[in-house]
Amino acid sequence: MRYMQVCLVAVLFLVSCQDCGNLQEGERDTCCASMNKDTATSACIGSWKYSDGACTFACDSFPEDGTYNITYAEGLLSYSLVVEKPTPCHTLELRKSRLGTVPPQVSIDVMFVASDKVCAQVISPQKVTGTMKTDKPGIVIVRVAKAVKYQKIFN
Repeated sequence: MRYMQVCLVAVLFLVSCQDCGNLQEGERDTCCASMNKDTATSACIGSWKYSDGACTFACDSFPEDGTYNITYAEGLLSYSLVVEKPTPCHTLELRKSRLGTVPPQVSIDVMFVASDKVCAQVISPQKVTGTMKTDKPGIVIVRVAKAVKYQKIFN
């Protein structure tokens, strides 16, 4: 019979979880994710892992290579993104949204829209810049073609 234990999660909250340690090593992360699927994890994007005898939430890391630059000052979120379109004929569609959480979670979504025009097939990076009025966000998430490419956590 499996028993319940309390796991301390690195994201600063407590959750109750099944003892996933009784499972095979390859099944432990899936167990932790399943047991905590409804647990709020507003601090970052990541996944549940079984480590050192407990379920913990591990934040994904993203490179700071200059491709994504996000800053916040005096009520204004500024962003500069460098993306590569699938073809030069595609146009960019940008969607910005803010969840009403405290602190706010901001999403910047870059989508590509196909065009029926003919153009030279020379692919080059395209810079996307802009600003958004908001309270200081807790996290900003950048998605390109629906895939999370970057996140920045503000303290």
